[in-house]
Amino acid sequence: MIHKSNTAPYHAPIKGAVDINSLIVTIVMMLACGLALARYQPVKADTIIETDFVRISLISGSEAAGQNSAVPVGLRFQLQPGWKVYWRSPGEAGLPPEFTPDAMLSSGGNAALQFPVPTRFSLFGIDTYGYGGDVILPMEIEPRLGSAREIFITGQLDALICSDICVPVSGTLSLTIPAGQARPSVFAQQIARAAARVPSAITGPDIILEDMALDSNMLTLRFSDGTPDITDIFVETAQNGYSFGTPQKISTGLYQSPVGGRDIQPLIGTDLRLTVDAGSQFAEIIAPAIMGNIGSSSGIGASLSSVLLLLVIAFLGGMILNVMPCVLPVLTIKLASIAEMGGQDRITIRRRMLATAAGILTSFAVLAAGLILVQLAGHSIGWGTQFQNPYFLCFMSVVMVLFSLSLFDKITVPLPAGISQISAGGRSNSKLGADFSSGFLVTLLATPCSAPLVGTAVSFALASPPPLLFTVLMVMGAGLAVPYLLGAIMPDFGKLLPRPGKWMLRVKQGLGLGLLGTLIWLLWLVQSQLGISGLIGLLLCLGGLCLSLFFMPTQMRAVQQAAMLILLAGAIILPPLLADTAPARPLVQAGDDWAIFSQQALDEAREQNKRVFVDVTADWCVTCKLNKVFVLEDKDVRAALGADDVVRLRADWTVPDDDISAYLFSFGRFGIPFNAVYGPAAKEPLILSELLSADEVISALAKFSSLP
Repeated sequence: MIHKSNTAPYHAPIKGAVDINSLIVTIVMMLACGLALARYQPVKADTIIETDFVRISLISGSEAAGQNSAVPVGLRFQLQPGWKVYWRSPGEAGLPPEFTPDAMLSSGGNAALQFPVPTRFSLFGIDTYGYGGDVILPMEIEPRLGSAREIFITGQLDALICSDICVPVSGTLSLTIPAGQARPSVFAQQIARAAARVPSAITGPDIILEDMALDSNMLTLRFSDGTPDITDIFVETAQNGYSFGTPQKISTGLYQSPVGGRDIQPLIGTDLRLTVDAGSQFAEIIAPAIMGNIGSSSGIGASLSSVLLLLVIAFLGGMILNVMPCVLPVLTIKLASIAEMGGQDRITIRRRMLATAAGILTSFAVLAAGLILVQLAGHSIGWGTQFQNPYFLCFMSVVMVLFSLSLFDKITVPLPAGISQISAGGRSNSKLGADFSSGFLVTLLATPCSAPLVGTAVSFALASPPPLLFTVLMVMGAGLAVPYLLGAIMPDFGKLLPRPGKWMLRVKQGLGLGLLGTLIWLLWLVQSQLGISGLIGLLLCLGGLCLSLFFMPTQMRAVQQAAMLILLAGAIILPPLLADTAPARPLVQAGDDWAIFSQQALDEAREQNKRVFVDVTADWCVTCKLNKVFVLEDKDVRAALGADDVVRLRADWTVPDDDISAYLFSFGRFGIPFNAVYGPAAKEPLILSELLSADEVISALAKFSSLP
């Protein structure tokens, strides 16, 4: 059976004819695609910067503003091959790009650039950090208030683009993000990928820094065993003038990076910012720089050279202390003892000189041990800060009284047990006792000084482990003892002195009066810290001590000695207990054109584009006083400091002050005097020498002059 189909017959299209239905469908689809492409066309930059080697623009990760709390935006550099732009820290050369928004309409936030992990570029031994190719530096515009509205971003870009040569590029960039429902743009994925490469504390969960130490010119880093292999480490510091080379893997988890530029001492105690690139993981770590060595063989070699250099510096610094103003008072004692050496034999002169040197070295050993105990207890330590302690001032006042009385031949200073046997046959020698004790006094009066080279050695020592701290201070003590050691080696100098006679008694009495001047200075320090009540308590004890020596009958020797011990103990313990509730701290006096130092005052002055002169001083710092009288009060210096754009800040460290200590420690300094000059456009201050000169101060201020 044949079945007929009712289906319409099929007619093959004629070649070259147009199918109307297909044409209509095609046109509709093209229109739809066109509308879709128009709808998702990426936001275009209104203004771009374009040269032969780079094209710079602002791009948005969203097609419209929407109502999101933040809109992802990127600063895009399309660099030609061989050209690069720098990271936020450019390395040994270069400048980071800066984008300063002028206006962000309908936005209430900022547009801070974020920097993905960079690449290290090395050329002729110079390391720089940056990016090449197509680079996006992400940023976010946040937050915006109100409903969806148009966002307009415009700002000034300044960048340095480098290849074999460097070319500064600057100009205005702008971008308009229209109002409407927010949808991802074609740049959304690129911006998100760049943002994902911005390191933070959580982007490297397996990167754990266990230890970090600076040793000579080497930064040593030790990471935990689970840390993946590290590709590069980028080190940043707030201190200018440093460079950090490519890290070398020493062993599992142990890396070293050479430090170049300046001496590493100012870095001690400051925070280092590490960007660690371990391939798929990367992290940003902030850790304080400490002095030490954590197990690298190459680091040990560097350490030895560094330590030897610093030991030489410590020795020379100790020698310089012999001519510093702080030590001048004790020279009265030594002049008196030297005067007595005329006509004495070589052996006696040698023993007396060795006794003084032994006193200096013993006192430095005691000082080092005390500083180590304070360090191990977790407290901050400083050079000369014992003069901030009222008990120490009272003790030194007693010492000055006793030595003054010894010069007036009222008492003799006994030699400590065990050392008195230095004389032949084991006989005690009171002269040796006085010489040994004067060695202690030399050290006690030298410690407020931060002389040239002393500051470097002390800063290194106080930031070092206990064994190294002890070694550095003992070498410095040896430098201070050099004149007496030379006297022991060449005792024939005694033949040049006249034989003892009545003239010697008059010289000793005159020198004793000079030592009483030092006592007056110490009493002034006591009054500044303890007030009038504390000073009166000390004077009563010292007066009673003198009366017991001068007027108590010799038949009452036992009573006299008991009274002396009681009065000596009372002179040290009683005055702090009687201190005024509000001691008369010698702050900046009104009307002397100096403002009281504070970090806030310093920051405000710098924000106002002022030049700032900072003077850290103390009443117990003799060198500071000499700087003030002979330099800062100089007519020409006062004229330079009196300029309209100069702010003078004085920090008084007579009594403990944590803010001043922190300020000093930020420069790796542990003692005073300390003077610094800040300029309006300078990031770092110019640190002046311990012994100021008028020319140095005037030149430093002129260097940062902001006046027309």
